[in-house]
Amino acid sequence: LQCFLNTRGLRPTASREDFYEDRALSDARGEFAAAVRRHLAQLAEEDPDRLKGIVSVHAEAIKAMAVWDEELFRLFIDYLSFETSEGLMTGAALKRAGEAVWVHSVPKFKQLKPIFMAQGRLLICTGYASDQELIQAMAERFGLPFQPLREDDMFDTLEDVTPAERQRGELLLRAADEALFPFECQAKLRRFLPADLPVLYAMSDEVQFLRQLQTAQENSSGIFSGALASMLSGVEERPLATLYLNLNSPIVRRLCTARDTGLLESMVQVLYVQALLAGGHPLRGGELKTMNQALLALLEHTAGI
Repeated sequence: LQCFLNTRGLRPTASREDFYEDRALSDARGEFAAAVRRHLAQLAEEDPDRLKGIVSVHAEAIKAMAVWDEELFRLFIDYLSFETSEGLMTGAALKRAGEAVWVHSVPKFKQLKPIFMAQGRLLICTGYASDQELIQAMAERFGLPFQPLREDDMFDTLEDVTPAERQRGELLLRAADEALFPFECQAKLRRFLPADLPVLYAMSDEVQFLRQLQTAQENSSGIFSGALASMLSGVEERPLATLYLNLNSPIVRRLCTARDTGLLESMVQVLYVQALLAGGHPLRGGELKTMNQALLALLEHTAGI
């Protein structure tokens, strides 16, 4: 907002580019803020479409202010948009949505979005600036059933397989563990929706931190690289990430019937890298190289057939 002032109550500085900080300036700021709030509140009642237009242009700034200004929060929250598994939803729509879970990670949100969509559950992404504070404030002030996504219950919706199904997939799981061992990852057989998602990569916060260290170490040199290598070598027992193989997927069911160990290992490596990319995880040098080698092995296998 810009305006021209005709005033004798505010004292300009010698350069005439600012005002002295005093009680009069503080009172003037308060009056201007109140005037802007009154105007916006009037728009909300008389011209909500125009207010929506203002929000669409200044959404990020409004979100940042609404975090600490209670009056602006209540005025704008119904018009602000948030990314969810059902697409962009306004605060007003979220109030009517019922139960929801939020996740403070954009890559993890993208990874879990198809699962929540298939199960008819609402997942909110709070990985953008100010979104987590606003969603938490909505839950507290309006009594909404919103909860953070906990690592322990993230995969409660994954259905365990029967002993007979696990036995049929035993060769696949052994080959998968062998193929994933260099990447400190283990394989598990589960059922989940959607069926066209063959694998799901999951890692704890500790695993994620170690991956970040390894990526930084590979991309650095000199003393810094040596320091990171020393930190990594000091980890006595490396936690394992998990690659969940979806038995609902036609690809995984077909792999359970295969008996060529080399073919299974190559396929698992390709699916592993696919899961990393789908989850927004940066690839380390060894993973990209393994992907190319696995594709070459599959090509040679096909040519042999």
